[in-house]
Amino acid sequence: MGQGELEAVRFFENYGFIVEKIKPSRQGEKTPDFRLSREGQLVAFAEVKSLDKAKYTQGKDPAYNRVSKHIDAAFKQFQAVNADQVVPNVLLIVNDNWTSDYQDLNAVIDGYLPCEEGGRFQGFRKYSQGRIKHRKYDIDLFVWLDLHGSNHLKFNLSRKKNFESLCRWFGVDPRQVEKST
Repeated sequence: MGQGELEAVRFFENYGFIVEKIKPSRQGEKTPDFRLSREGQLVAFAEVKSLDKAKYTQGKDPAYNRVSKHIDAAFKQFQAVNADQVVPNVLLIVNDNWTSDYQDLNAVIDGYLPCEEGGRFQGFRKYSQGRIKHRKYDIDLFVWLDLHGSNHLKFNLSRKKNFESLCRWFGVDPRQVEKST
C-alpha cells in the first residue's frame, strides 16, 4: 500500500469504518481500492487518488486537469463493482501538493469558484462540463485529504439515501451541507 492509501485507511478508520483492500479478480481489472464496512455490513466503496507535487508548464496549473482525470478514472473503477450504486461511492483525494487546495476540487466539479466580492468566476466549465459532466454524479462523496492543510467533504446530493447515510457516518448535519451542481 502506498502513502496515499495508508493515509486514507487512517482517515476512514477514524470514522469507525472497517477498511478492506479489494483484490481484483482478474489481471488488469480496475476496481476501487477499498470496501468500507460497519457492523459486518458493506456500506460503501472507496477509491483513493493522490495529487503529488506537480510541475507547472507555461504558467498553467495542472491540478484542475489531474483532479478531472482522477474523477473520470474513479468513475470507471466504481462502475466495475457498484454501477447501480447500491452503496455509496467515495472518492478520497490525498493532496501532498502545496500549490493545490480544496478549491481546485470545487472548481472542477462545480465549474466556478466563488469570488470574495460575491458572484462567481466561471472559468472552469471546461472541466465540470467536459469528460466528468455526468460521471461526477456517480460519486456520492468527495473527500479532500490535505497533508498540508485541512480536510473537506463535498457531498453529491443526487441520491438521498446515500447522502443521508454518509452524513450520519461522518457526523455531518445534512441541513448544513451546501448544494453542489
